[in-house]
Amino acid sequence: MRRIIKACERASGMIQKVLAYSGRAITQPERVSLHELVTEVAEFMRAGTPEWIDLTIESGPKDVAIQADAGQIEQVLSNLISNAVEAIGETPGRIAIRVDRRDEIAEVIAREFRDAELPSGAYAEITVRDTGCGMPPEVAQRIFEPFYSHKGTGRGLGLAAMYGIIKSLGGAVRVETAQSRGTRFVILLPLNAPGVSEGAPAEAGPAEARRPTVLVIDDEDEVREVIRDILRSRGLNVLTAENGTRGVELFCRQRDLIDVVLLDMTMPDKSGGEVMREIFADTPAAQIVVISGYSEELLSSRFDALKPAGFVHKPFTADALVETINDVLAARGV
Repeated sequence: MRRIIKACERASGMIQKVLAYSGRAITQPERVSLHELVTEVAEFMRAGTPEWIDLTIESGPKDVAIQADAGQIEQVLSNLISNAVEAIGETPGRIAIRVDRRDEIAEVIAREFRDAELPSGAYAEITVRDTGCGMPPEVAQRIFEPFYSHKGTGRGLGLAAMYGIIKSLGGAVRVETAQSRGTRFVILLPLNAPGVSEGAPAEAGPAEARRPTVLVIDDEDEVREVIRDILRSRGLNVLTAENGTRGVELFCRQRDLIDVVLLDMTMPDKSGGEVMREIFADTPAAQIVVISGYSEELLSSRFDALKPAGFVHKPFTADALVETINDVLAARGV
């Protein structure tokens, strides 16, 4: 079971990199002090850096902060430091990181950064420089492509994911490199990103002395059966449907019994969005919990006025699934 869980986590990590490249990764934006974050990442990375490589943080302003997911910025920095360590190899070398603040006009940014159409304003600039082997022009032009790698090993997703993260934050990146002369990455991120609003948690209502019923709609037999067993083991009644058409039919027949619909978004006959629209057309007050590998923000933008009662991101644990369903039940007093 431990091996299965680790395999799932590795697969999830791969998918998150693909989503990061496409700008669809799940994020938790917060105020991030870049000096503090760079210091923490550098200290962590030093533990695995050979002693002949000097990893330093150059002095710069310490009050530069952005609105971002700290984990994504850590991923960007870790990828760049790891690549720099590989580029230096077995010879003594140096990796330097610096954070600065820049107030620039759009024309200057467009000249300096490839494919960047950023407005004038205040930006944070992160520079990662190494004394490694550098790259020839034909390699440097392709390093941000998904699955491209000139090393002969690896999956080629690190820099592609980094590029996607930076673009999703409204930033830009450029690389300066030459063979035998090292590499310099320059990242530009806006300082005026919007803040994040935090919703108040729903208050639990009184529970009735009955077993709630959940309708599980998922076309994957194994997934549907595992979810059924999990929910039954936690004291819930469970109905199952193997596709969207069957799920809508079952809901319409048993609407008075069903408390929550657990709905997979990707199915062959009817998509989750279609199923949701048909269920809401029949019962506007239906409680639907969506299951998907995409982010809640992305799915919400596709549903227009349709609002699921909950969201479970794949891959999920049994506890996370049951907690989400219990929250929905409590909010409606079941």
